[in-house]
Amino acid sequence: MHFKNALTVCAVYILTSAWSIELDSAQLIKLNKLFEDHKMSTNEISEKTIAKVVEKTFRTEWKPLLVDFEYEKNQFDSTNLYNLLRALGQGNIKNSKDIKADRLTPFELDFFLEEFDTCLESYEHPKYINFQQLSESFNYWKTMKEALNRKIDEYKIEYGDDHVMNAADFLLIIMEIKPAGLGLTLEQVEMFVSLYEEHKMSDSIHPAASETVFDDIGIAIKPKLKVLFESGQPVGTLLVDLMSVAAEQNRAVRKNVI
Repeated sequence: MHFKNALTVCAVYILTSAWSIELDSAQLIKLNKLFEDHKMSTNEISEKTIAKVVEKTFRTEWKPLLVDFEYEKNQFDSTNLYNLLRALGQGNIKNSKDIKADRLTPFELDFFLEEFDTCLESYEHPKYINFQQLSESFNYWKTMKEALNRKIDEYKIEYGDDHVMNAADFLLIIMEIKPAGLGLTLEQVEMFVSLYEEHKMSDSIHPAASETVFDDIGIAIKPKLKVLFESGQPVGTLLVDLMSVAAEQNRAVRKNVI
């Protein structure tokens, strides 16, 4: 399971550098503004209203989106928002003109919405979450978990313990806390696969072997990395941390190269 999670996390970063069509925070903020007062309401935002905002904000026609999105009457507005975001991830959307806006690739959008879903698995209410549910996400990704917990503490002070978030709120948080690394190429991921295969029957991964992989990728070996290499964690657990750190620190991935 640890090995699978590591590959999943890094898959996000592999494709971050490979896709040109992205959802940016300026667009997401405009969409979220439409839904922000309707997180727990049902059918208060009409399809016509949504279509008007989407066409203007994403510079795309509404009708083609209907292949992947079906507006559901008498459905919670947060659920329609969630389904709309899924459809936008499949569509040919254009970025806004805000060059400072953070961005999510279609793969990232899908990945993080899946994580949003995991927050809801043991609950019955629709596509909005509270702080308790939010805190249950990213248990396999240390960096994101720590950043998310800090953000939850800030939100509790600002909004109170009873605040709820829809999928757009969640993605805006993700854009803010997501590591700035440029990810890993498939070739680099294969280095970690080989590292795993070499050590899967061992108690842990040999520090020198980990250091060699990071050297080959071109990531500077700092004291904190040496501590990680020498931590003696089980192979699967350590692999998650190694791949996540590498994806978060790698600055050498070129655009459109996987």
